[in-house]
Amino acid sequence: MRFKATLVDINSISFLSKVVLGVAKLSKSCVIRLTATKIYFILTQNQLHGGTNLWCELPQINFCSGYEFSGHTDRNETYMEVAMDLFGHALKSAHQAQTLRIKLTQKATACLTLEVVQPTLSINSSSRTVIHDIPIKIIPSRLWDEYKEPDIPEFEVSLYLPPLKIMKTVIERLKNISNALCLSANQKGDLVLKIKSEMAAVSVSFKDLMQANWKETGSSQSQGSMIQPSSNRNASKFFEVTIDNKRLHAFLSSIQIPADKIVCNIIANEAIQMFVINDQLSLQYTIPAQNII
Repeated sequence: MRFKATLVDINSISFLSKVVLGVAKLSKSCVIRLTATKIYFILTQNQLHGGTNLWCELPQINFCSGYEFSGHTDRNETYMEVAMDLFGHALKSAHQAQTLRIKLTQKATACLTLEVVQPTLSINSSSRTVIHDIPIKIIPSRLWDEYKEPDIPEFEVSLYLPPLKIMKTVIERLKNISNALCLSANQKGDLVLKIKSEMAAVSVSFKDLMQANWKETGSSQSQGSMIQPSSNRNASKFFEVTIDNKRLHAFLSSIQIPADKIVCNIIANEAIQMFVINDQLSLQYTIPAQNII
């Protein structure tokens, strides 16, 4: 098993840092899957107990100037559990790095080692290298199937959300009223966010939102397996799901990278599944209905 990634562009280092710090906002630990072409960040929690799921994949060619990998078994993969707060802290120290190297090492235990090469302070001085060793847990191959890409279930409505800044502001204010947030939408592009408490009932409406075109989402899922909303349905009919508003707020706050668009699929009374559209990665996040907790 061998892995070494080299980043020499400050924008690439910044991009990876934002992804890792964003995932760290959602969970203390995360499973990282390594392959010859991509790096994955995976969170799989039991939805029957209110858990959320995250699937984020980064083609290494988008940000690595050098990439060496040889994995386990014939599948040529490696899965490891990593403390994301430690990973994020190490990457923060690389925000002005000249070079960042990330590799697997064997110290007292298996580690993800980051070598941060800082630029020289003067012509006569040499560069400085800071090393961070992050203990990891290698996941045995018999458990790999527990970390498969989530399916895209049949959904009733699929819309592009309003701009991220607007959504974050609205959700931030609504979460101060109650944790139970109802999302209601139809195929005409209407989205209503409803929340209520003993003291107040508030709804926020958005009109004329675009329906998502799955051919443009960039998901790695096979296009043939994606199920479009039925065209025989009444386009004005609303479908809704009630979720934990804190989870939606946490997800929106975790998005550190520029998000061209965010798609929200509503699976009535079951879940919402969101997709962040960005040229450099594919990211999806699922929040189950609160009433199944």
